[in-house]
Amino acid sequence: MKNKEWGLACCWQKAQDITINVKYPALVYVRARIGYVLKGAVGSSTNIKTETYQMLLEDGRWRIGLLDILYAP
Repeated sequence: MKNKEWGLACCWQKAQDITINVKYPALVYVRARIGYVLKGAVGSSTNIKTETYQMLLEDGRWRIGLLDILYAP
C-alpha cells in the first residue's frame, strides 16, 4: 500500500459483495467493498470503501491497474 498508514483489513472485511460486469470477453469491471485498517490504531478502525476495478485479459491472464490498489484508500 502506498499510503503506509493504512493496510488491507483481515479476513472477511478484506473483500465483500463482489460483483463482476462483463463488457467484452477481454474486459470486465469488478466492484467490491474493500476493507482498510488504520495501522497502529486501537479498537475498531476499519474503513470500508466500495471500489470498481477494470480488468483486462492479456496473454491469457487477467490484469488489474495496480496503482488503483496501491494508492487506496
